[in-house]
Amino acid sequence: MNPYALLPLCGFLANAIMGTVVLARNPRSSANRLYALLGIATAYWSIVKFARWVVDDLQAAQFLFSVSAPGWCLLPSVYLHFAIVFTRGPKLARAPTFVRLAHVAGFLFAAAAFVPGLMVRGMVREPWGSSHVPGPLFAAFAVYLIGMFVGACVILWRARRRAQTRHERAQYSLVLVGILFPLVGGVVTNMILPIFGMHVVELGEVLSTANAAITAYAMVRHGLLDVTLEQAADTIIATMGDALLVVNLRGEVVVANSAASKLLGLPPRQIMNQPVLRFVRAHSIRSAHDFVSDEGREIEGELLPDGEANPIPVMLSTSPIRERKGSVSGTVLVAKDIRELRQAMLDLANANARLERQAIVDELTGVSNRRHGNRRLHEEFELARRYARPFAVGLIDLDDFKRVNDGFGHQLGDRVLEKVASQIQSVLRGTDVVARWGGDEFFVILGGSDARRARQIGERIIERITKATVRGLDRPIKASLGLATFDPTAPPPDADSLVAQADQALYAAKKAGKARVAEASALGVA
Repeated sequence: MNPYALLPLCGFLANAIMGTVVLARNPRSSANRLYALLGIATAYWSIVKFARWVVDDLQAAQFLFSVSAPGWCLLPSVYLHFAIVFTRGPKLARAPTFVRLAHVAGFLFAAAAFVPGLMVRGMVREPWGSSHVPGPLFAAFAVYLIGMFVGACVILWRARRRAQTRHERAQYSLVLVGILFPLVGGVVTNMILPIFGMHVVELGEVLSTANAAITAYAMVRHGLLDVTLEQAADTIIATMGDALLVVNLRGEVVVANSAASKLLGLPPRQIMNQPVLRFVRAHSIRSAHDFVSDEGREIEGELLPDGEANPIPVMLSTSPIRERKGSVSGTVLVAKDIRELRQAMLDLANANARLERQAIVDELTGVSNRRHGNRRLHEEFELARRYARPFAVGLIDLDDFKRVNDGFGHQLGDRVLEKVASQIQSVLRGTDVVARWGGDEFFVILGGSDARRARQIGERIIERITKATVRGLDRPIKASLGLATFDPTAPPPDADSLVAQADQALYAAKKAGKARVAEASALGVA
């Protein structure tokens, strides 16, 4: 067997192993997948060249040369694509259209290799095997290959210069040095010399063994193509639920994650390089420079997805970006959508309000319940005793209400109670209190009223109730009222005693013929 054939065979083994290891190391990483594809394409090219150097027939060798074309024609675009992804390269290079065109060009060159005389005019026998005689399109491919690889090397070199840690610089340097071996060897021996009719051993895929060795060292020594802290940060930024904007010193957005794009309703390209104040508003922020400060802070603000028509309330958190020397170069702005939080707080407030209302309001009539009425009674009693001012309480009971329930049903009875409650409220002042004491009995507190004023109010209440009508009820509603007045000169011992006096007065009103007002003072009750 031709001993020279061992060279591409070594290249096949080295690149096949490298591609497999790189892919297994982190199969979810785009950079790893591209670098593995680079190794696999080189391995494919190498194994076909091994077969080409082994065969003696030049026609078969030319056919194998065409078969190997997909391997070496795709290397330039794949490596450029890898460099862009690995370094998160320049904006132009990251454009999907640019990368697609680079790959399409590689496929077209690979297809042209199968057209006789276009990429190669024939093969010549050499001591190490067979060499190709370039066709008219081969020079164009050489320019394409050199341009793609040089562009990738420039991207890697610029990334190395921007790297802030020795670890990152070592990774970029080793990737750059590793590719230079097969690149320089391949360009010189596989392309430049054959164009001028000079044929030497083709070293492109042979020297890729050195690239595989350098890559292996970089993976072991410097964690090349492993999951990095920066990659993890990129993943967090891309998948986080809160909107994230990175703002430079000019107040322009330089990074926008998918959550920001979704909330603003704009693709990232329409957010990038735009003034941050176009998308964010906060009461304490008057200019874009106010976002960039030496200290982080949290403020409430709004995102403006559609001008200012539909602002989204957010909690804004700002964190300064510092250079190695400590100077601030920008800020990270995280906007947390608080619409659900605000709605939850509103729902909670409404629920608390309903619970509070249920705790103090009678469900049927809408007036205060007995618990709230009793609490207001004791409050009014303490104020009257402290400031020596009068007030009155009254107990109202519907006359013959049992007959209403028995004769017309409880539903109509409930409507009667609602009507009575509304009539009592229509007479009272805003500072007075009416409460449902129980069943068909109501309780009123008349603040600041002496006996004369309390009787006037009581009689108006009885009059209003008597004149009220309820649909379905063919008889007038009647009620009796017992009044008790707090006398500052001879106060009762406690509030409950005052209620007991009003109850005795109510009993007297019922006994005297109902539908009337009776006063505890007139009865001599104390």
